[in-house]
Amino acid sequence: MASSPAVLSLDEYFEATYEPECEYIDGELFQKALGTNDHARLQFRIARLLYRYEEAGLCQIATEQSLRVREGAVLIPDVCLLRPDNDERGVVSRPALLCIEVLSPSDRFTYTVRKCKEYLRWGVPACWIFDPIEKEAWIYDAEGLRAFGAESVLRQGEIELRLTELWP
Repeated sequence: MASSPAVLSLDEYFEATYEPECEYIDGELFQKALGTNDHARLQFRIARLLYRYEEAGLCQIATEQSLRVREGAVLIPDVCLLRPDNDERGVVSRPALLCIEVLSPSDRFTYTVRKCKEYLRWGVPACWIFDPIEKEAWIYDAEGLRAFGAESVLRQGEIELRLTELWP
């Protein structure tokens, strides 16, 4: 007889430390993929390029920030843009302006899209997804999932990112 996964309460999730980090959805833990150098470098470049919007007072940039997207889910995007007036110091519970996911070789694209759907239900207007190996980018928003070419500019409100700056 197959056993079902142990259900973990949200309090138990918050009380524990996970190495590597884990996300929490409806009582289950989902281990974040171990980042590769390609993943880490792209995550850094994205945050660095978007930091100008924090300096302009449009947002706060955070990496690996735990987001409580609903009562039964805590997700950890690679980069997120929080509201400029964010004053939450622990797990953020107000919707972000934008969530960004960078794929690792072991990531399942379907799980990443599932996360993006959770972000949108929470109130995030869009999620950007990047593949550092194939140098591909997607936006997931109310229109669905859309791919963008190497010469594209990704936009969300006043925030924009030229892919030619990301992948010179």
